Amino acid sequence: MIESITISSIATFGTTPEQVNALSLFNFFFGSNGTGKTTLKEIESAYIRDIEATDNISNALLGLSFNSLIVEYDGFFEVIISDILTPVELINPKRRQGSFDKEVFRLISIEIKKHIQDFQFETEIADLSKEFLRDNTNWLLTEKTTMRIQFPLPQYAKKIDMLCKINCKLFIGTHKEQQASGGAQDNQAVDAGFLFNYEDNKLKELRKEFNVREVYLCVILERGNAKLTSSYWKRIIDIIRNKDNEDKYLLSSMQFLDLIKAEL
Repeated sequence: MIESITISSIATFGTTPEQVNALSLFNFFFGSNGTGKTTLKEIESAYIRDIEATDNISNALLGLSFNSLIVEYDGFFEVIISDILTPVELINPKRRQGSFDKEVFRLISIEIKKHIQDFQFETEIADLSKEFLRDNTNWLLTEKTTMRIQFPLPQYAKKIDMLCKINCKLFIGTHKEQQASGGAQDNQAVDAGFLFNYEDNKLKELRKEFNVREVYLCVILERGNAKLTSSYWKRIIDIIRNKDNEDKYLLSSMQFLDLIKAEL
């Protein structure tokens, strides 16, 4: 059950987040015209549509329901992580240059920092040398930074979106927003699947290079209201559900945050 809602930058609500707390099974809202009653109803309806569209995919490793964090509303994607509600406008997904991905991982880093005080997001790291990345833990880098340090990519992949080291474990991730169907969904799935092309010897090299015991490959997917119809996504799901799978994940950004917390 939803216990609170945080709202900002929507309809009559300003940029300062406002909270509706202490929600129960039945809630009544009273107010004059223009106070936000209809906006609350529309947000609720969008949330319900999102949950109803869920394919009930469970992550084989986490055992969590696969619910999207993202609700599309008035041209914005609202990234909801705990009590944070940040609108990020996607004017043109092809020209966004990773800004949305970076914002998602910045918010995740804020949450991780609540549990690990010395955790560093890429903008807080002054020294990005190989020695720093090997000898230090508790940090997160996004796409452009991983390209700058020339992080080795799996076969056919053009980039990765996230590199995170927690304790003695390294998380390599690609981040996708699934808002379409047909060929566009196929392209997203194919691109995401490249992450699983790392060969065992390359993963062994990465463990040594970054001084970690384990490397986890994470396809982080925000589904929105789109159903996963592509056969390429189904192949990824089959890999995840394989009983021998120990290092591959398909999860939302909130579930990724839960995964990190489980390692603390």
